Amino acid sequence: MKHRTNGWRLQFFRGGKIAPQPGRSFYMKDRNTEPDGFSDLCRSIGLAVLMGQKVQYALASYYVVFMSVRKQIAMQETDVMLDMFLSNPMGKVIGEIRKNAPLSQSLDAQVNEFQKKRNWLVHDFDEESTPHIVRGQGIHEYIHNIQEIVAAAEALLHALDKVGVDLLREIDISPEHIRTLADQKRK
Repeated sequence: MKHRTNGWRLQFFRGGKIAPQPGRSFYMKDRNTEPDGFSDLCRSIGLAVLMGQKVQYALASYYVVFMSVRKQIAMQETDVMLDMFLSNPMGKVIGEIRKNAPLSQSLDAQVNEFQKKRNWLVHDFDEESTPHIVRGQGIHEYIHNIQEIVAAAEALLHALDKVGVDLLREIDISPEHIRTLADQKRK
């Protein structure tokens, strides 16, 4: 029985042990044999994945602030929601936002575009890129594409922050007050 995941072809052996099929895996046993730009690619991937997590946190935070401000949901309930959204796929929080806490059409489009790019990175990138990277091809193009994901995340975080601040102003909570509370919580 064969199982394919993330560009790696694995074969299951007795006892549940797995091993790569010969000739199908990409190993870098010697860091000196890495293709040019591979370390930069890895750093870019790490940053993009981190930024994706930050976007998911920002989306979840927007949702709970919206529910608290506009639907008067209790803080205890929003804390549970936040934890749930952070332990589920990004699509779950996006779906709930679209159902219960809609963003503007332009911001929703921005979220949708970011989600597509981020999903490509975490779900399809390895399988797509490995055949090229092992030959030292396309690395700089992939870095460029991944840097676009980081830039999209930064723009989205800024936009979500603005929406969140506007929501909090509806109940007379200033950004300065939020910073003070956050600083106290960090101590």
